[in-house]
This record gives sequence, C-alpha cells and structure tokens, in this order.
Amino acid sequence: MTKGKKKTNRRLKRTVRKTLGTLFLISAIVVAAIPTEGLRAEEDAVAQAAGHTHAATHTSGSAKYKVSIRKDASEKAADLKAGSNVPTMDSLIPVVPSGTTIYTTSTNADGSNYQFAYMAVNGVWSAILLGYNKDNTLPNNTLTIPNKVNAYIQPTGNLGTGNGYVAANIKGEPLYYEATTEYTRMVDDITKPRYQDDGKTPLVDATGKQLYEQKEETYKVGEIKPCYATDNAWKDLDVLTQFYYYSKGANGSSVNGAEDGKGNAAVYADYAIATDSDHQWIKDAEVKYIGNQYLDSAFDALTNTNKWSVPTDGGYITAATASKGIFAQAGNIGTLIIGEDLVGIGNYAFYECTGLNDVEFGNGITVIGNYAFAGCGSMRDVSIPEKCNLGQIGDHAFYNCTNLTSFTLPISVKYIGDYAFAECRFLSDFEMCNSGDGTSASNLKELGWNVFENCETLSSLTFPESYNEALDISAFKGCKNLRHITARSKQMTFTEKEDGDVYCFDCFKDMLSGDPVNGTFYFESRDDSTLHTFTRDHCFAFSYIDYDSEANQYKSLNKYELTVQDLNVTGEKGRSTYVVNSNNVLISSTVGENVSRLEIPDPIGPYHIYNIDANTFANNSRINQIAFNLLKNNNKYNK
Repeated sequence: MTKGKKKTNRRLKRTVRKTLGTLFLISAIVVAAIPTEGLRAEEDAVAQAAGHTHAATHTSGSAKYKVSIRKDASEKAADLKAGSNVPTMDSLIPVVPSGTTIYTTSTNADGSNYQFAYMAVNGVWSAILLGYNKDNTLPNNTLTIPNKVNAYIQPTGNLGTGNGYVAANIKGEPLYYEATTEYTRMVDDITKPRYQDDGKTPLVDATGKQLYEQKEETYKVGEIKPCYATDNAWKDLDVLTQFYYYSKGANGSSVNGAEDGKGNAAVYADYAIATDSDHQWIKDAEVKYIGNQYLDSAFDALTNTNKWSVPTDGGYITAATASKGIFAQAGNIGTLIIGEDLVGIGNYAFYECTGLNDVEFGNGITVIGNYAFAGCGSMRDVSIPEKCNLGQIGDHAFYNCTNLTSFTLPISVKYIGDYAFAECRFLSDFEMCNSGDGTSASNLKELGWNVFENCETLSSLTFPESYNEALDISAFKGCKNLRHITARSKQMTFTEKEDGDVYCFDCFKDMLSGDPVNGTFYFESRDDSTLHTFTRDHCFAFSYIDYDSEANQYKSLNKYELTVQDLNVTGEKGRSTYVVNSNNVLISSTVGENVSRLEIPDPIGPYHIYNIDANTFANNSRINQIAFNLLKNNNKYNK
C-alpha cells in the first residue's frame, strides 16, 4: 500500500471513531473490507446457477408453461396451470378445416403471391394467409402484407392448359366471362324503301316482300372464357352481373348483347350468371390473419399450376414443423410492413427470417403468436402503435432477436409469454408504462417464465400499476447489466425457484455482484408496498418512490436502504436496516433487536457511505462492535 493510501485510511479511521464516539458507547470498532451477507451469494448458490440451461427449467412443476397461447382448450388444460386466463389460439386466429378451398393471389407488383382461406369469422368474411412464395425477389427487400386480396384457383380440366390460375368464388368454383367479337354485315335500311322507275311503286321481290336500300351494321358473337389471372380483359367487369359459373342444365343469357347467329340473344348452355353472393368473385377480401397451419402442395404439369390444401391432420405448426411457418426462413424480407387491418400473426410466422431488420405493425393487431419472430437475429426495430389492440405476445415470440435494442409495449397487452424476449442480448430499453413518470394506462397482468433471460444489456425495468403478480426472479436470469427494477403496484413482489426452476435469489445477487453492476442493484417501490417488505426479508437494496398527485408523476424520495442479516441471529431480530441518500450520507438505521455487532454494508444500491448523520446509531447501547465495509469498493478511499 502506498504512503498516500495509508494516510487516507488512517484519516478515515480517525474520522469514523470520532463520529461514532459522539453517538454511543462501544467496546470495539473495526474498519475493514468485509463481505456483506445478503448482498453476496453463498458458494452453493454459485454452483446452483452455473451451467443452468433451458432444458433444466420448470421440469418438476405443475405446468409445462406459465404463459403460452396454446392451440385449444384441451392443450391449455394439459400445459398451463388450472385457472389460467390466457386465451387459446383457436379463439384468436381461426382454424381452417381440412378440405377448405385454398386460394392464391395473382403475382403482386412486388413479386409476392399468397395462398389463403376465405372464411366467415364471427360473421365477417376474412382472408387467412397460409402460404407465401419465399423465393421471390422483393423491391428493396420490403414486404408489405396486403390489406386486401383477390382469389384464384387452379383451373380444372375443361379450362385448357398453360394459362395459369383462374378467378374463383366462395364455393371454390372457377369463374368465366363472356368475350365478344364484333363483325359487320349488310342489312335492310327500313327507312329507305326501294321504288320502281316511276318513283312511286314499291319494289318487291318474287315473294312480294318490300325491298330496301342496304346499310352496314355491326353485331357481336360471344363465347364463354375462363377468368385467367393473366388475362386483363375481364378484370373491370361488374362482379354482380357479368360473371358466369358452370351449372349443369343452366342457360345463361348474354350480358353483352351477343347474338346466336340467328339474330337472337345468345344463350350459353350449362352456364349461369353469378348474381348471388355465393357465386361472385372473391375480390378485395380483407386480410385479417396470418394463420397457424401449413399447406400441402401438388403441382399439375398440364396447367403449370399448384393446388394447395390443408393436411388431413390440420397442419398445425409446431417446433417440429417450424420451417413451415407462413414466412419462416424467408431470406427475401428485410423490412416488414403490416397493414391496419391485420388482426393476428400465428405461431412461427416469421421464424428465423434472418434478414429481417425492422417491423412496422398496424393498429389492428391483437395477437403475436408463439415463436412468431424467434431467431430474427438482424431485427433492430419493432414499431407497434402504443394504443393498438395487441393483447397477447406468445411464448418465445421475439426469442433470440439478438440485435433488437428497444421495445415499447402497447398499453393493451395483458400477457407476455415464456421466454418472449429471452436471448435478446442487446435489448437495453424495454418500456412497459408508456407514460414516462406519470400514471400508466397499461393492462399488463401476467408475465411468463424467463421472459428476459440473458438480456445482457437490459439496465432497468419499470412495471406499471396494473401488474400485481409475484414474478419469479428467473425472469431476469443472465441480465447481468440490470441496475434497478421499479414496481408501481403495491402488490407486486418476487419469488424464487418457481415450478421447478433452480434459479434463486442468491443466484441473482451473485450475477450482479461483479462487473458491471458491482452490487449496486436495487428494487424500487412505495414505502407500504409488498416489494418493500420483500427486500427487507431477502436483503435486497430498496429505493423509495411515491406518487405526486399534483405533478401527476412518480418521484424518487432520495432514500436507499439495505437490510443485512446477522449470521449469528436468525429471523427478524437479526436484521438491521441502513438508509443512505444520493449524497452518500447514512441518514438512518434500524438495528435488529438481538444484534450486538453491526456490519454496515457498502454499497447500498448505487450509493456509498461517505458521511454519517448525527444520532444515526443513538440509543443502541447493546452494540459492542461495528464493522464498516468501506474500503473494498470505495474508489474515493482507494486512490
């Protein structure tokens, strides 16, 4: 130790002795760098946390998941705790039955095309996207999910070959239109009768029929043609009056004035005019959902088209079929724009879209499914309107989005699934309150297990007033840069080792004891909160806040406390509490009833003890020794 350091330490010791001598009678003072129990984990906790993996999590609990959007009621009953209020996927995104007609769009301006089902959902007809051509080239790598789509199907045998897909109706039937060709012919001009040479006597033929001057007129000959997507001739026709569908025995009349060759209106045998809604073209169908099911595809060489179908088992996408997510592993998407009308994004929808950089959601979104954006390692920005309708974020929804740096949670969200943001190692800012220091309109109710596991750069979190859960500390496993957690609700608190997870409070403390936090972590809430009691019981640092109704905001009360458990005195009678302010002044203390030796901690939250207020230890005559942990982490006195 240098002479300068020795002098500094001697001065500090003299100052401490002098200060304490005016406060109470003691038999010994020890100034040393000592570990603080309750702020440092024990050796068994270190071993407990070491090598902990996802596979070891929650295996012995009462449920497979805490928060997850399960397929249906049966799966929910099997996988979630009884009484869970998390909705099931079939109530959020409709299930498309096997045998349902699957339509395709034509190729859009951006080169994309989609396959979809068209179903009535709660009385509203909606398109459910189930397929996408992942190999196309998108302009600027930007994909805009369409608000509306038009329906086509693979042509049947009587439609010819090689012309592509044909427009279809709700019944899955191909549609036709009347194509007409104009011809010219000479006909009598009945306004100009012919006369004999006298100019008065009508000129007649051999049968006595009046003869007239001739004039040229046009007429139409019609034929029924399929409404091919590649044929633009029919696309501006009136969908209510100008389309036909095949109907055995029907006789559909011409809608464009075509003749039958005898001067009569043309009639097309076995074709009917599509005047009712069941037979009209599905045009401008609103896209409401990106589904949870994959499609089987069969190629027809005769027509050079595909036919898609829902597998007989339903084709529900799971971890085993993750690559079959509607857009999963599509390398052509860099920017994703989701329209205002889209309601639901299904499981694994954009799974491992490794080129996806940013996503923009519309106001209509209500659910983001399990693993929907998991493994999108390039994703940096997610923009969701604060006042949208999003209620559920599925388990692992943004798992391993390693480049995601910030996320603002809409106020409508009630449930965040297990591991939803785990492994987002650069996620430094996660906003749950959307109101700064004011009261929040957040509806947040429940977080799943390990939501923020290994979010290594996450520095702080503020939970809104609506969130009253006892959250397991494993939610923050691996968050080694976490500085503080704020709970605005008086009911919120924390648990450990929930449902088989081995992660514990000591594991958490040990993680934050070294660089970069160095034991300065603290919880923050109101004086009369459950969290305050929790921090005293489990020896966590605590910061006081309160709500200023006049200013309409939460404010720090500039008080940071830490409770220390005497190793020789069990229970509450062995706990002493110390309070500092931001000036590094110890302003108060409460000594445990059976404590005779004080071990004063340092740091207490983000602050140290550089000065001690008068009377801080007054009326504690049972104290016979004090140990200050001032020198180990106090850079001021280690220069």
